[in-house]
This record gives sequence, structure tokens and C-alpha cells, in this order.
Amino acid sequence: MSAAFRQAYARALQPTIDRLTSSADPLTQLTGLRLAGASASEAGVRTLTGYLTSEDDGLRMFAIGRLERALGTLGTPSGVLGAGATEREAIDALGGLIERDQNPRMADAAARALAPATRLTDPEFLALRQQAIRTLSDASGNRLAGLDHREVSRQELATAVRAVAIVRLAVADPNNPPTREASIAATRLGGDALGLVLAMVRSGAAPADRTLLVQLTQAAETAVYFGRFGFARAANGDVSSIQQTALGSLIEQADDGRYRNEVIRLLGPASAPVREMGLDADRFIRDI
Repeated sequence: MSAAFRQAYARALQPTIDRLTSSADPLTQLTGLRLAGASASEAGVRTLTGYLTSEDDGLRMFAIGRLERALGTLGTPSGVLGAGATEREAIDALGGLIERDQNPRMADAAARALAPATRLTDPEFLALRQQAIRTLSDASGNRLAGLDHREVSRQELATAVRAVAIVRLAVADPNNPPTREASIAATRLGGDALGLVLAMVRSGAAPADRTLLVQLTQAAETAVYFGRFGFARAANGDVSSIQQTALGSLIEQADDGRYRNEVIRLLGPASAPVREMGLDADRFIRDI
């Protein structure tokens, strides 16, 4: 299906979408959202974005899923979306949902929806890619920083693993290195995740099955590594002192004392990332 056909199809469809989503009946609205997603147009994306604040969980989740599909058409031959205000607003709105929605499954779905934008490689969309990386990093990091480490659900951990893994892959791409700002955001997200794990193990709140903690730690330490690497590279700085870590194995082995020492060394108040990137010196090491 050509882009020209999609544009004409979307224009013809939008009045029907507007009528359906104006209904008081959730099922009728759902039909409108389905059509908005199928159009993958700017008007359709605006409709879907508006539903990210819906009080109806089902409609909100459906809109997130359709936004994931729509953002997946960015940069494709048949795609009609560009890198304009509508797309930027959709990315920002997904980030807002990740940060504020109380339901971790919603946040998980929103992270998945942002993933296609973090993988864009077309030169026209590189600024949008960097925005998506920053937005996902900042929103997920703020969500993690706001969690009570004594009451972190399994779903919340799974959501964190997904978000950090998406960012890790994006900033590790050697062909599309992160900007200075995206590098800082990725490093901060990794630090928030490592700090949460540290607080959980120090307070005795770590689950008996540490599988998700190990996965989160491994993704987070890699995000920190490539975030630091990208930051140094963006400044034409020295990368030889940036070393990979093996914090995940310490969590797996329940070597919590050594894990604490290594996290403080890596991201404590006197650490290189905190000094060089201007990160909050007290953000990652929580008081227990």
C-alpha cells in the first residue's frame, strides 16, 4: 500500500473516526480507535494520543497498542507519518503515561510502543529517535525513583526490565550513537535501576527468586556503560577508562555487600558519571 493511498484513505476515514470516538459507548469508541490505528495518519495518531489519559483501562491499553503499530510505520516506504509535532507529542504522551500511570502493565505497554521510535535509522527521523530514547529513559527512571523499594511487584520489575533493555539496545547501536543528552538520560536510567536493586537487597525486600533482579541489573549496567561511552564519544573524550561491569553476577550470587560497594564506586556521589554528567549526587544510593 503506497503512502499516497494511505494519505487519501486516512483523510476519507477521519470523519468516521471522529464520529465513533465521540460516542458514549466504549465499544463504539473502540471501533473508532481501531480505525485510527489502521489509518496510521497524523490525525489518527492525535486521536490515539488523546486516549492515553482515558479513565477506561481497556480503551487506554488499546490506544497504546495502536500507537505502537503506528510508530512502527515511521520511516517505512508506505508510512505517512513524519517527524513533526504530532509524532513528538505522541512520544511525550507515552512518556507521561509511563511516569504517572499506577498500573505497571500500562507502563510496560507504553515502553513497547516507544520501542520502534528508538530504533529509527532514517536520517529524517534521527532527532525523533533521540527524543524517544530520552523520553523513555527519563520517564522510566522517574518511575523507578518513585517506587517504594519495600513493595515492588513482580510486574513492576518486569516493566523495568523491558524499558531498560530497550534503552540499552538503542544507545549501544554503533551506527547511530546517542547524543550527549540521550547518553545522560540512559546513564541516569541505569543508575535508577541499579539503585532500586541495591535498596531492595539492602533492606531484605529482594524476592527469593532473583531472576528479574539479575535481568534488570544486567540491562542497567550495560545502559550505564554505553551511556557513559556515548557521552564521552559525543565530547570527543577519552573512553579508555570506561570499563564494563559484572554487577548482575553479584546479584545472582547474592553477594550483596560487594554489589553495594561496586554500585557506590560506579554511581556514588564521587563517581565519574555524577561529576561529569552533572547527575544528582544523592539520586542512586537510597537511605534505608
